[in-house]
Amino acid sequence: MKVAIYSIETGKIKMFVSGPASQVACDVQAGEEFFLNCPEGATHIIDGKPETRERVKPFPTLEEILREINRALERHSEKVAQSRRYDSPLTCALRAGYPGPFQAEGVAFGTWMDNCNAYVYAEMAKVSSGERAVPRPEEVISELPPMVWPDV
Repeated sequence: MKVAIYSIETGKIKMFVSGPASQVACDVQAGEEFFLNCPEGATHIIDGKPETRERVKPFPTLEEILREINRALERHSEKVAQSRRYDSPLTCALRAGYPGPFQAEGVAFGTWMDNCNAYVYAEMAKVSSGERAVPRPEEVISELPPMVWPDV
């Protein structure tokens, strides 16, 4: 049996538990009540009836924002490498280490990628220290220098 334990004051469901009602009643704290056979997706119990109210997505933490900006940088680097028919940034930058017709592209791409990473890390340090407001990932990507491919 699916049982919801909820706040009497707000009606907000705090947790779902499974088990017999006699066991669940022991888990209920002061200011809480339980609702038997609560449907999946319910978020509140209002006037004795389960309801689903829009869940408010919590504002992302700074760590989550930094991860999303790093993912955006990875996607951007991948698109730039693929614009020259490399399957990934790694295979493009790898060419820098080997003499041949693609070495100059590998050096240029690897240098550009390092400059982009250094820029993003410097900007994120500014965010962490409060010198800069938290940017959207696309904002940071728009600030990056363009990739200039060598004439081969």
